[in-house]
Amino acid sequence: MSLLNDFRYRIASMCILNWREDKVLSAIYSLSDKDIDVALSAYSSLNFELIHSKKSLSNYCHDLLLYTDVPSINSMKFVDYAINAFKYDFEVLRDFCLLSCDKIKTMIVENIDDYSHITIPDFPMGRFEWDFEYFTQRHFDGKGGFFARFKAYRLNEGEIVPVKYHDKITLNELKNYEFQREKIIRNTKDFIEGKPAANALLYGDRGTGKSSTIKALLNEFEELKMIELNCNEIVFISSLYERLQQYSQKFILFIDDLTFAEDDKNYSLLKASLEGSLAARPSNVLIYATTNRRHIIKETHASREGGEVFVADAIDESVSLSERFGLFLTFIKPDKIEYLDIVKKIAEDKGLRIDESILFDTAEKLALRRGGRSPRIASQAVDFLISNQNDFKV
Repeated sequence: MSLLNDFRYRIASMCILNWREDKVLSAIYSLSDKDIDVALSAYSSLNFELIHSKKSLSNYCHDLLLYTDVPSINSMKFVDYAINAFKYDFEVLRDFCLLSCDKIKTMIVENIDDYSHITIPDFPMGRFEWDFEYFTQRHFDGKGGFFARFKAYRLNEGEIVPVKYHDKITLNELKNYEFQREKIIRNTKDFIEGKPAANALLYGDRGTGKSSTIKALLNEFEELKMIELNCNEIVFISSLYERLQQYSQKFILFIDDLTFAEDDKNYSLLKASLEGSLAARPSNVLIYATTNRRHIIKETHASREGGEVFVADAIDESVSLSERFGLFLTFIKPDKIEYLDIVKKIAEDKGLRIDESILFDTAEKLALRRGGRSPRIASQAVDFLISNQNDFKV
């Protein structure tokens, strides 16, 4: 197994890819193990990982080379060193992918006295058709690395995790509130084009489309990336800034339903992140947040009645965060006329053909049961009628 031994040493000496953290590379490393049971188990693991990834070995290695971060290339520092190291890893994977599956199997079992009865199934090799320039150019263009594969991400205990299937809602699906959406679209476009842009806070009643508006921006702008975090994860914003500034992509940090309890340290951290911190916000990062509360800090009776010496100061503090957002947009529940207009537009979009009196009556009854009119209730009313339209006269 001399050739497999050679690959074992080459895998172990990779400079960019961490073979210990990747199950396929770890399996390739163990194919030449002197213990035949270990070698056969490694082959089984290699086959297993490829089957479950639904990729050939060549396509799997392509994704490793394309979507693994090459930090020095991303930051344009020590580029020559990074390229040389990256090229070494590329050549190791390319050379292994050029082997045949039969050759690999033969090398594994050739030391067994009688292996004629061993019929190990093939794994898909595929065709490795990419040269080194293809990978380096894509990394230089911002189309490679960790953030190139998906558009949406979320924080999980400080770790950035891809969202493989993000919400596909579009701006065209959202009705009315044109003034507010025009403002946030213009701000986002300026941000992507490298012009001055502001952090944004979308404030207003529940169900008016604040969160949907932000999520729709992700589908409106191809260049945009979005990372969702909750209020408890604001503590990680500084580390996010440090990491994201290494990349050429544009990022929105999305905080939904922003609110804080009194004495919540994340409140001060977010204020500093928006304005006032010694560390500047990277030019490729903005914060977009939504809230249902004008006073983002939840106030107690004590704070209103003199829990602090100067009650006015406490109230000022409770609104000071919202004032640090350069763009403040208000979404208020629609009145009856506007609500029914939204219902009608949504019904038209979804192809619901039904008597208008039935449509409006159903929408009003649902709003009454749910405690008020909103675009969310309007959409739910239309969906209800689509599901039950056989019960109504069209």
